[in-house]
Amino acid sequence: TGSLPIQIACSYRLPVEIIWWLLDRGTEKKTMLERDDTGNLIIHIACLYRLPAKVIWWLLDRDTEKKMILEKDDKGNLPIHIACLYMLPAEVIWWLLDRDTEKKTMLEKDDKGNLPIHIACLYM
Repeated sequence: TGSLPIQIACSYRLPVEIIWWLLDRGTEKKTMLERDDTGNLIIHIACLYRLPAKVIWWLLDRDTEKKMILEKDDKGNLPIHIACLYMLPAEVIWWLLDRDTEKKTMLEKDDKGNLPIHIACLYM
């Protein structure tokens, strides 16, 4: 299927203005839940490449149904796992946890059996 322009822009860490422009033009909500050719959603890519916090906020803000935070990548990682693994700023981790109104992500294990708190303790 390939990657969407917004996914490519994030993976190449293009300037936030370009990412915002692409995000602003991706009016369809399905863009947020489309996987790239490696199985990642845009939120996974943003966390993996440690994009600025405001980019992650924009993505979360666009995901009005709060589905992205519950989607695993091909390694079994939720966005919160990736955020902890790559030591993203505390505000990003807070936003990811806060968006999860049912608090499912805190108890979700990755493919190695780790909860987000385990990853946070190991790498932070």
